[in-house]
Amino acid sequence: MPRSKLKPLRRPHNKRASAEESLSVKTDPSLVLLHPRNPTVYTSDSRAVLATGPDGSVFGHDEHGFWVYQCRMLSRYRWLINGSPPMRAGNSNIEQHSWLGYYIAPPKQKKKGAPAAEQHSIELQLSRQVGPGLHEDVTLTNFTQKATSIKLELEVESDFADPQEAGGRRKQKGHLKSHFRSRSSGSADLTFDYHASHRYSHQGDRGTARMSRGIRLSVEADSRVNFRKHRLSFVIRLLPGQKWRACLKWFPRIEEEEFTVDTGCHLAGGNSRANKRDDFLLNDSLVVSAPSRGMTELVIATIERSKRDLAALRLYDLDNTDGRGGWTFAAGVPAYVALFGRDTLIASWQASMRSARNRHAAPCVSFPIGRPKMSTTGVTSSPARSCMRSRLNRCQCSISILMAGTTGA
Repeated sequence: MPRSKLKPLRRPHNKRASAEESLSVKTDPSLVLLHPRNPTVYTSDSRAVLATGPDGSVFGHDEHGFWVYQCRMLSRYRWLINGSPPMRAGNSNIEQHSWLGYYIAPPKQKKKGAPAAEQHSIELQLSRQVGPGLHEDVTLTNFTQKATSIKLELEVESDFADPQEAGGRRKQKGHLKSHFRSRSSGSADLTFDYHASHRYSHQGDRGTARMSRGIRLSVEADSRVNFRKHRLSFVIRLLPGQKWRACLKWFPRIEEEEFTVDTGCHLAGGNSRANKRDDFLLNDSLVVSAPSRGMTELVIATIERSKRDLAALRLYDLDNTDGRGGWTFAAGVPAYVALFGRDTLIASWQASMRSARNRHAAPCVSFPIGRPKMSTTGVTSSPARSCMRSRLNRCQCSISILMAGTTGA
């Protein structure tokens, strides 16, 4: 058989257009699409992970919730219309850090024989953005021909559990408090605060370890907000075709630091993380080829998909600040959203073909003497120093020599 000629890959001038073309290839229908965690939908960015059921709710599943730094800030999160969950019309991730869902429900009827929700519906639209907190925009639309009153509720609870504790026996015994404050007719704050402490004695070290976590909700809505028995409620009156809107921002707190939520409404993005993510996706190395009947396009699309997955796992708090632009990614969602030395080394080596930035990540884990570490499970480690920087630097130096000249800028 004649020897086939290999076409060299080339770097295009229009990076943005080529990236969009490479992601729009047609998938081979003979390939199998696997969903290893089918009952769970993940919307995540860095250390923040929202794990929900297929209906977009956090309800009745041990692994579901809003997790920040491997602590479950929200253990229940479910919307209700007139006391019942609305019918799911369709929902999906837009990107790994964003999600959009549509729901419908029939209006209240004084007489029996209410019309089906498909014909005369109240539509609920939810758009979510994750990282470093949770931003949700809510839009309620009356698609019926009559004015109607609606009671919209959000069931919300928090337990601040560790992943190993979720659904099982708690290893920590802390104090959880909630506080609701109405600022104006359509504005309110809801805060959950959790504090735990215990005395320890380990390898000659004695003392008291303490942990403090919290999350604060800021609500801006078109009607008054009430809170009672773990439910935020809104009483709404809509004319035919009228819309009602609300903006919910959840601000996580780790010890004394409260994270900001600066994403724009309705999936607008535009924050510092989005800019860093776009810079990586659009300006780092791209792989393209001429059209082919083989699996070339599928391979390129897979590589581009892996690049987006790496961007979603980026740990922004470990970004290298020495001017080389290096950054570190987590081991995986949902259980390993943290720094794991072995995983970081191997993944950085493999990802060097896509970008040189991961070679410059040199994370250091250090616990200064006098500050005992306490995990969310209540287990205390003795004051110690553990630093991986020298080992990572040696390995990454070898990787840099190996991959020299094979990576993009």
